[in-house]
Amino acid sequence: MGDLTKRALSQALGELLEEKPLDKITISSITDRCGLTRNTFYYHFEDIYDLLRWEFERQSDKIMKEIEADCSAESFLNGLNYLYSRKKAIYHIYNSISRSSLEKYIRDIAKKYAGAIVDRLLGSPAANTDARAIVADFYTNAFVGSIEQWLDDRMSTSPEVMSILCEEMLTGTIESAAKSARKVILDPRIRPGM
Repeated sequence: MGDLTKRALSQALGELLEEKPLDKITISSITDRCGLTRNTFYYHFEDIYDLLRWEFERQSDKIMKEIEADCSAESFLNGLNYLYSRKKAIYHIYNSISRSSLEKYIRDIAKKYAGAIVDRLLGSPAANTDARAIVADFYTNAFVGSIEQWLDDRMSTSPEVMSILCEEMLTGTIESAAKSARKVILDPRIRPGM
């Protein structure tokens, strides 16, 4: 029952974000929208930002499971589609004090996706965790930067095109980085801490 209540509150917040900026939304407007009480809201969440974090974490977990099951452009596309389908609400969040919740969602998805691509290309992630982490972090930042630029450009490029461009551009360069990382890993002259 608790999850249904949280989802109802989240849906109400999502609907309100389509209508007005985050700083104009109150807990009363959320609870009125879904027919619940303020006490019910506070039973589940500390404040509106806590509700917002919960929703992004829920969506992030769902998409990260898809990436684990099938590291493909489609799983990354699902993350972009989530943002695109809630365009107005996303901009109300993006331009608010709670932008950090949105940025965490983007970083979590990008990190999982970049890590999965690096693992696929480097082979076993246990081969050299330092090299893998450096390559994955580099491409995570590239993904995050690309998505933030996409948001700054008002999502003018479709999610499908964004997904394909990211996959094509980064896979080729990740392959090159993976090859370089493998060379470094196998070089007997390189020792940890040097």
